[in-house]
Order: sequence, then C-alpha cells, then structure tokens
Amino acid sequence: MVGYEYFSLAPILPASIGAWSRSSVTLGQKSATCKLRPSTVHLALRSVALCSATCESRRRSAGRLSLDRTSLRRRYGMGAVVKLVVLGAVVIIVWAAVINIGASVQPLNSTHVASSIILTLAVAVQRINSVQKWLSKPKDNRRDQVGALAQATLTSVCMGRTVSGDLLQVAVHVWEVPLWYRRLFPYRLRSALKRAVKWRMLRRFDTWVIRPALHRVVAFGLKKQPPSGVRFRKGRGLIGVCIANNDRGEYLTINTGSVAYRNALKSANENAWKMHSPRITHNLELEDARKLSHSYGQVLAKVVQDMNTGEAIGCVTISAQTTSAQIFDLRSQVFKSEITDLSLAVSRVIS
Repeated sequence: MVGYEYFSLAPILPASIGAWSRSSVTLGQKSATCKLRPSTVHLALRSVALCSATCESRRRSAGRLSLDRTSLRRRYGMGAVVKLVVLGAVVIIVWAAVINIGASVQPLNSTHVASSIILTLAVAVQRINSVQKWLSKPKDNRRDQVGALAQATLTSVCMGRTVSGDLLQVAVHVWEVPLWYRRLFPYRLRSALKRAVKWRMLRRFDTWVIRPALHRVVAFGLKKQPPSGVRFRKGRGLIGVCIANNDRGEYLTINTGSVAYRNALKSANENAWKMHSPRITHNLELEDARKLSHSYGQVLAKVVQDMNTGEAIGCVTISAQTTSAQIFDLRSQVFKSEITDLSLAVSRVIS
C-alpha cells in the first residue's frame, strides 16, 4: 500500500502568489493591468503558510512514516486541506482582480467592461486549471494503483494462452461506490439510520434511499472496448447485486448464452422480462440487459470489502465475450483465485 507523503508549500508559494498578483493583457491598442492590494496577497499568504506550517509540524512529529491505514487517511486528508486552502487563495486573488480592474477603468463603457471581463477570465482560467490538476493528483495516483493491479490480473489470466479473437475480448473491470458518498454518509451513520427506520414511527422513511451510480475506476483489456452506457447501482445489475449481497465468499457469474437467459431476452415487453427470476434479470431493465448481452458473454464478479468495517465499497469483474465454457470457463477455480487476489489488493487501495 502506497503512503502519501506530507509536503511543504512555504518555499514555493510566496513567489507563485507574487506572480499571480500581477497579470496584464493587451486588447487592440489598449493595455489593462490588474494590481492586487497588498492586504489581499498578505491574507492569502498567511492562510497558506499557516496550513503549510501545520502539515510540516505533523510530519516532523510523526517521525518515520508508517503504512497503516489510519496514517494514510490522516495524511490524505491533510493534503486535501492544504490544496483547498490554496484554491481559496486563488479565488481571493481573482476576486481582488475583478474589483481592482473595475475600479481602474475610466470611463465605464462597453469596451472597457468587455476588456475587464476578458482579463479576469484569462487570469481565472489559467490559475484554476493549474490548481485543478493539483487537486486531481491524489485521485490520479489512486487510479493508477488500481490500474496496475487490474493489468497484473489480466496478464496472469492471459498467460500461457494462444492469442486469438476470444482472448482479445477478455477484460478486467474495477467498480467503486463513489468516494464522495462514503465520505458524506459514513458507514456507521448509514448503519445507524437503517436500524432507526425499523422503528414504527420512522418506517415511512424506509423508502428514502440514496443509491448513487457506481463509478468504474479502471477497465483493462487486450483490446479496448467502449463503455456499455448502462449505469449500475447497488442492487441493480450483476455488479450492483454483488455489492448488495456483500458476501465475501460469493462468486456471481452470468452466461448470456445460456438457454434460460436467451429465453428471457426474448421477452415481448418489460413486464414479461420482470416475470423471470432475479438471478437472470439482476433487476435490470430489458433494454439494458439486451445492450449488455451484445458486449459480454460471460462475467465473473466478486465484492470488494473495506478491510476494517466489512462495508461493500466496490466490485471487481472478469469478463469474456465468448459464451463457450470450452474456451473460457470463468467458473473455474483459476479465475476465482485471480479475482479473489484482485479483490483483496484493490481493497487496500480504495478503502
């Protein structure tokens, strides 16, 4: 498991914000310059320096970095706070630029107003783009780690097999319950609410359930395939049912070439489709089931659980387009072992 290092912003931010405090743009024959008040820049510097000093002191007091889960969460959280403070400083600077530009342009007419707006937007876009890349860096690192695990699983599955059209269609997917949902509604809070709605006075709120769409973290295959466009949620689709069951010993499989599944796909309408067993429909709509059957022949799924709470936080799948068990039998122990290892490894990264 990769540890997130603390970092100090004190050496680089004064020069950077000093550069941000001076921006100019030339429109035709006129040039407009935005100058920020020293108090504004000083306020931004004090906010960032204070947060940077806090992170630095925590780093020194921690000594050697440990790779346990608690330390990772603490460091990841502090890094996000630092970046949000810097984002706030950028907002303050851009807002000050708007005020100063508006006050310096005389007389106030449509040309000067347009010049002020263009200059402000240019400054905002340039600074916000750089901050956005900075804010997305931890997320990208997280996705890269999951991608490396999925790629290793795909390599292990394909090792020793003859390259063919069927092999090129084998893919490994990693799905995750959105991180914002798990942070906004912690597992303990959701568990307490589930127990509370069982009371007679609160049963009316039992139907008030938030089911965010699952996020596909990575999809790896020897041949890149476009997404199906079907949105999975907890309890919906093979992946959603796997998360809803939350059984670490369960391996859910589906073969769209089976007789029962083919007969179900021939249903005349949605009502006829829903008459079939949930083990076949997986609570999908008929149109979505037909769409998925065009892309996948076999799918093997296993839940990803939080290592401390046991919460279902994601799902990993191995899929093949062929429905022939003689070519690929995803129910075999070989594939089950690979997907189990992947599930445990991914859990350490996304928990």
